[in-house]
Amino acid sequence: MGEHWVNPEIVAKGVFDAARPGLLTYARVNGVPALTGVVYALPLEDNEKPPDFPFDRSHWHDHVGTVDDESLLLNHDVVHRPIGGLRLAVLHAWIWVDNPDGTFVTDNWALPATRLGLRVDRAPPFATARALALISGELPYFLSLAEGLGQPSEAELAYVRQVLGRHTFDMRAWWESRRLGAPGVVPDRATGVVPLSVAEQALLAGMWDSAWAEIERGMSAKTGARLRRIWRP
Repeated sequence: MGEHWVNPEIVAKGVFDAARPGLLTYARVNGVPALTGVVYALPLEDNEKPPDFPFDRSHWHDHVGTVDDESLLLNHDVVHRPIGGLRLAVLHAWIWVDNPDGTFVTDNWALPATRLGLRVDRAPPFATARALALISGELPYFLSLAEGLGQPSEAELAYVRQVLGRHTFDMRAWWESRRLGAPGVVPDRATGVVPLSVAEQALLAGMWDSAWAEIERGMSAKTGARLRRIWRP
């Protein structure tokens, strides 16, 4: 989802103003920070509802945990129903980068491709997007997911770190060789990056599947099942 930069003063006021979002989202595209969208955040009591104008109310979702808790959600577009207390209603809008699933859909699985300078008309296949995320530098996040949600033993976590690190190195080496030249293929005029072919998407998916298969072989049945929920739903 990229980096989130928050203006606490705007969020704390609890007033919705479409022209003054509380957060801005950024992603590093080819290593350069780029503005991708805005986020509206409203602190609400139990019985309060977010505004239904100018956006449909269904686009909002609740945050009720810590920053770390929210970072490990597998699907952000889930309505949490806290028993009591304050909650933060949040709405994402992808303005400066497309989200093929919709401007106001929270999770943007085209972002891994965008970080690498690739323009996409639709989100890449599941396994391809995971491989692109690793290439674009998201290995620490994958390891956080593995530790926080997979609950591996120390030995299992070390194994995941070793396997994912090795496969990420191979993926990035492939990407670097591709970046240096693809004979006969015309780069995108806007980004200068050669679009991914169907065959290349399949190749990346195979790289991810290979990494996952190796990881699963080194896990206990319970840990493997938890990791599968994260990485192979």
